[in-house]
Amino acid sequence: AITTLAGAIAHEEIGEKLGEELHAFLLKDSKVPGMVIDGVGKFINFKKYLGLAAVEGAEEATRRAEEMLRNALSE
Repeated sequence: AITTLAGAIAHEEIGEKLGEELHAFLLKDSKVPGMVIDGVGKFINFKKYLGLAAVEGAEEATRRAEEMLRNALSE
């Protein structure tokens, strides 16, 4: 079951959803005017990079969960 954990988690789906949510939060929470963020957004795809960061975070969380489960089962 531990070896199938990574395959059971939709990392890409998490990245897409969180990328959009983080982008919306960035726009809402930022002190930078929306026009500036939109202008920079023409050169930097914020949703893409925030989504990639979310995927990396989900994959790291999965690796750590696998490690913790292996350690717990070996005790």
